Amino acid sequence: MTVNTARKYKPGITTVLKCLQNAQALKIWANKLGLEGIKVTEFVSREAEAGKLIHKMVEHYLKIGKVDYAELRARGYKQKQIDYCYERVKRFIDWSKENDFQVIETEMNLESDRYSGRIDLYCELNGKKTIIDIKTSKEVYSDAHTQVVAGGMLLQDNNFLVEDYKVIRIGRSKEEDGLDVIQVENIELHQYRFTACLNLYYANEELNNCFPAISGWRA
Repeated sequence: MTVNTARKYKPGITTVLKCLQNAQALKIWANKLGLEGIKVTEFVSREAEAGKLIHKMVEHYLKIGKVDYAELRARGYKQKQIDYCYERVKRFIDWSKENDFQVIETEMNLESDRYSGRIDLYCELNGKKTIIDIKTSKEVYSDAHTQVVAGGMLLQDNNFLVEDYKVIRIGRSKEEDGLDVIQVENIELHQYRFTACLNLYYANEELNNCFPAISGWRA
């Protein structure tokens, strides 16, 4: 069977990898928060806001070599929020200074014939052309490894050399505190998994086009 992928819209890497999400694990996590008296929506909103601020600070540092506090305040962030998140970002800054680290490009929007994506960081790290995905979370799961490898495939499709793959986790709160630099292994397996997810995405698109919406069925 040949699946038609000649269309203007090209799904992003995160969209393609949604098929890996574990719905049961999300339910267990949400139930755990409820038992602790924490509202899921409030928790997610608070953590997401901290994650956005940390990402913005890291982006500033990678692009101009420092955090642009004036821009952050102009965006409406309070000084207390800024100071709190900078404590976490400083660990990343210290790590970059402890290594032979040179930024090549950040926030790269790329596409190939079948998909698109944004690359957090493409750099030279200790003599190797490296793709790094920055995560603000408590844990890093295997789908994050597949995501950064998919980004590497996208770079290679656009004629960039990729010699190493890493995920950097920056905690958003005291409970998640710390910085982990995680080496991604099993590159070929992650490439295989992403390609399988991409094929599944397009197969689902074709099937959804075959079945009218009134049938009530969606892949």
